[in-house]
Amino acid sequence: MLLGVAALAIASSASAAVMPLDTGVAPWLYNGLPVAIEPTATIPSAWMTPTGSSSWVGTTVTDATKGVPPGTYIFTLDLSSYAGAPGSFSLSYATDNSVAWTISNGSLGGATTCTNAGDCFQTSGGAPRALTGTYGVGAILTATVVNDPSGANPMGLLVSGTASGGVPEPSTYAMVGIGAAAVLLSRLRRA
Repeated sequence: MLLGVAALAIASSASAAVMPLDTGVAPWLYNGLPVAIEPTATIPSAWMTPTGSSSWVGTTVTDATKGVPPGTYIFTLDLSSYAGAPGSFSLSYATDNSVAWTISNGSLGGATTCTNAGDCFQTSGGAPRALTGTYGVGAILTATVVNDPSGANPMGLLVSGTASGGVPEPSTYAMVGIGAAAVLLSRLRRA
């Protein structure tokens, strides 16, 4: 009976939440505030076309047309609160101008930087780039976008992908198994 309950607990805890990471859908933030979705009609023709449910985002709805001052713009997504932790993710991205990706309490794989502006937002230049990773509790995924230092120009971030979270770590399965075996042994000793 207890083994059946343990097996049911393992099976129910193993279901992973699959959540979209698409900009315009997932709760991406800029300086702690929701990002602004750039209207499709105002996206520069040089920028790659969004795929699926993703949208180009920025600090305001005019970042793509009027541009923003040179500088660094930080976009974040709290992966563990949004998709459950621990987990993993896979996404593709494009940005104008350059970007560096980091994650707290996790690891990244793939293209963690794109520094040649045209390559970062034009399909002909290699966009979108792929990024993968794993994360734990409290993980924040950060895109640090740097806008061209020569003057105000368009700036944006485009992300499409998914995160799978809430799957227990292997040690969780081991502990449940050890506990179930201990209960079984204690029952056998009494019999």
